[in-house]
Amino acid sequence: MASRDLTSSYRERRTAANVRRRDTSSSTPKLSTLDNEYLMEEGRPSSSSSTLPPRWVDDVDLIHKEISTIVRLISTLNSMHANRVGTIFGRDLEHMEEKIEQMTKDITDRFRAAERLLKRVGAATKMEGGSDAMVGANVQRR
Repeated sequence: MASRDLTSSYRERRTAANVRRRDTSSSTPKLSTLDNEYLMEEGRPSSSSSTLPPRWVDDVDLIHKEISTIVRLISTLNSMHANRVGTIFGRDLEHMEEKIEQMTKDITDRFRAAERLLKRVGAATKMEGGSDAMVGANVQRR
């Protein structure tokens, strides 16, 4: 069976394509809107965007901080409950009960604060309308 060596033909076409690509691209690389979206997802600012994000984005960050604090407090509360259940006699049970009650109140207050922020995000995104309304609805669901 006979075969042809196409290596030289391949190299010529590859070189021509590379030259064509270099000629069509400008000296400074331009980022597409998709590239800008990827940069924003990674936390880096977009090259063409010099505006600040909407104010409700700060509220979303505050909500995330509150939720992480709530999770930490709940784990502390669980350990306090475990200590309380294990203690039957001797130690200051009233003091433990007061600490548990105070921790529970603190967690409840933080939940309510996060809920208020979440409602504010929903109202702000509805007022902006369009795609921001959809983003706000998605944030509220998460």
